[in-house]
Amino acid sequence: MPRLSLTRLYTTIITPATPTIQTAPVFTPLPPPRPTKPATLRSITLGFLLGLTVAGASGFGYLVEEYQTQNKNTTRHVAKMAESVETVHTLRDPGGRWQDEGRRKYDDQDENGTLTASR
Repeated sequence: MPRLSLTRLYTTIITPATPTIQTAPVFTPLPPPRPTKPATLRSITLGFLLGLTVAGASGFGYLVEEYQTQNKNTTRHVAKMAESVETVHTLRDPGGRWQDEGRRKYDDQDENGTLTASR
């Protein structure tokens, strides 16, 4: 049987393992930013103007489409209103009375310019 020395016994069994201290990694500083070249400024300006043009053109297209839609709707409503007025005019006889007997009948106007009702 091999003989164990006391120092070896002390270092392997009795003393706990010393924890290793980990240090934070050291980062190297970033190099200073490069100076802006005129070509970079030109590219930024060109990109901005191109984006502005595309956004303006799409907005204009949207407005034109909405205008056309509303114009069609307004024209359709005016045509319906004209048709309704024409229907009202056809319901009246030349004497100014309504031809429909179920409604209240109005004469055109009396001498004073006011409407009078006849039942």
